[in-house]
Amino acid sequence: MSLKGRFNRDQLYVGAMEGVHRNICAIDNTIGDLGTPHWQHHVVSSLSELAVSVESGRAWTGCGRQAGFDVDPWQVRAIEGKDHRLFLRPPRNGRRGDNPKHIFILVLVEFDRYEILGWLHGHEGMVETYAVRGDERDPGLHWRVPRSILKPISTNDWSSLVELALLELDDKVVEWTG
Repeated sequence: MSLKGRFNRDQLYVGAMEGVHRNICAIDNTIGDLGTPHWQHHVVSSLSELAVSVESGRAWTGCGRQAGFDVDPWQVRAIEGKDHRLFLRPPRNGRRGDNPKHIFILVLVEFDRYEILGWLHGHEGMVETYAVRGDERDPGLHWRVPRSILKPISTNDWSSLVELALLELDDKVVEWTG
């Protein structure tokens, strides 16, 4: 089961402007080639986080933040097409990877519509079955998890998903350095 919704104009504006803000911050931090696809990616990513915030009633930690949870206490990943997968990153080049204890929520964003496709714990996707090598631009290992293994989500699941995320993190007080 997935959750489908539609952004109103104000939500679209806030999500899009946050995406533009993120891209400008990335330019300031000189993180490689930031051509047209990156502008789109940052906007779609921030809209996916906003979708989870709207549906769950949880605060979106997106506006201007550089690290931490996307929507506390979850990580949110965006896709634009129906054939994509949940992308999980290992630590590389001095950057933190995805925490295997975190819950990742996958969201499809198309124009003003979104669909929250499901979720899983990072460690469930960080297995050899889903491991792939990148391309010449980013040759390292990462995981591409098929949507078919994601756990479904409904409007009644949000409070139990919060509890589950907090239980997973409860035994880990130190910050993840992956």
